[in-house]
Amino acid sequence: MKIFTLPMGNDGCSHYRINKPYKGMNDDGIIFFEQKDMESPEVLQYLENADYILCRQNHGKSIEILDKLFNSEEAKKQGKKMPKVILDMDDYVFDIDPYSESYKIFGTREVKHGDKWLWKNKVNIDIKANKDYTESLRKFIKRADILTVSTERLKKTFRKYNDNIIVVPNAIDKDDWIVPNFKEHNEIRIGWSGGVSHYRDWFTVKDDIERIMKEYPQVKLCIAGAMFEGIFKNIDKNRIESWKWIDPTGHGYRTSMMDLDIAIIPLDDSEFNANKSCIKFYEFSSLKIPTLCSNVAPYSDEAPTESLTDNFYESIKYLIENPKEREKLGNKNYQWIKENRSQDKISKKLRKELSNNLK
Repeated sequence: MKIFTLPMGNDGCSHYRINKPYKGMNDDGIIFFEQKDMESPEVLQYLENADYILCRQNHGKSIEILDKLFNSEEAKKQGKKMPKVILDMDDYVFDIDPYSESYKIFGTREVKHGDKWLWKNKVNIDIKANKDYTESLRKFIKRADILTVSTERLKKTFRKYNDNIIVVPNAIDKDDWIVPNFKEHNEIRIGWSGGVSHYRDWFTVKDDIERIMKEYPQVKLCIAGAMFEGIFKNIDKNRIESWKWIDPTGHGYRTSMMDLDIAIIPLDDSEFNANKSCIKFYEFSSLKIPTLCSNVAPYSDEAPTESLTDNFYESIKYLIENPKEREKLGNKNYQWIKENRSQDKISKKLRKELSNNLK
């Protein structure tokens, strides 16, 4: 099976949605082109023989160029047929959260945070350009031969645009996520990782975390990625560790090095969040870290009830005071990930479904 993969960015989404699942197929026919390769003559030759063109939501312009290439008069005379298009979508971008960086691309209205502009037309956002782009993306989704998404819930959401949808769950490559064997420590290390789009998620547990930090002086907060100064302003900075972003290929190692006793995943109850995947739960659980998630979708769709909470204060307190329960929860979630979110299994299933689509 030959798949022409358009150049991808070095970001977490490309890592989980393209690089890992398709490289996990171990198929020599799948070529991952870099931008510098696109001018080489081999590109056209490979394109003409490819079964699929693989792209993400930012490749609409590339597909337009390929359309012209395969639909030109000369191409028609030569009987050239354009490969099938696989489009991957892992967010419902038509209901984008204004606290997400992607709002700059998909946001279609001005937004204020309190009395200050978060997004102001012609200042830090171009609403007309975004409306044009989102409309072109809707058309692109409709014309794609296959749409791949990360969850069954997202499949239902996108079904109004395209009927041929394959669910490709985000998964864990066991070689990237190795359970550490650190010495025991006296402090309780509670951790989280994520970007700036999670401000509202953190706001839902701000008071709970402050209360935990006051009542348990042995707790240290370990934050990887975005550091919300306003959220943490009432917490002693000496009790907060900040772990910076790194290349996605090292994310598993970095998370392991945080040496966490408990992981938390707060999430605001919104349609945009409901259509996300449970990747953070997969990541922490693959390291046997007992993890607490907000009892809302998508976590309520997959995570075991022991990991779901409507009260982070009470749930964190329970795990702090019951170390054996922490170990039990971490092991249970670890086994679920091994059985259900192994990259080898997900890639094998994807290859079979794509092969069936060629028949």
